[in-house]
Amino acid sequence: MTSTVLHGDPALRMPVEVRGYDINLELHSDATTLTLAGDLDAAATDALRGLLTVVHMTPSVIHVHADGVLGADLEAFDPLLEAARARRAQGLPSVRVESLGDAVRDLFGVLGLREQPPVVL
Repeated sequence: MTSTVLHGDPALRMPVEVRGYDINLELHSDATTLTLAGDLDAAATDALRGLLTVVHMTPSVIHVHADGVLGADLEAFDPLLEAARARRAQGLPSVRVESLGDAVRDLFGVLGLREQPPVVL
């Protein structure tokens, strides 16, 4: 909710749709953590796909925290599912979703994935 004052009138409150996403990747020698938040739309999916090319050979489990995701397109987790398949094929540790919010839980239900963390992709 934002407040706007027009020509000295009392503040008006108007709902404003907030859009955007945040993708945070932390690489350490013993752990890789990916935190997702906001609205995972097509732009976020493309950014995530690009970012995952950097970590595709990480020798540790990729821990994903998605409890801050407010909305997700049906394809939002495709890059993570693709990365998990590639890691399995290469004998690398899994991708684990350690926390998920309602939007991700709903999406996982539609995709036929487990809806309670941890979710091994």
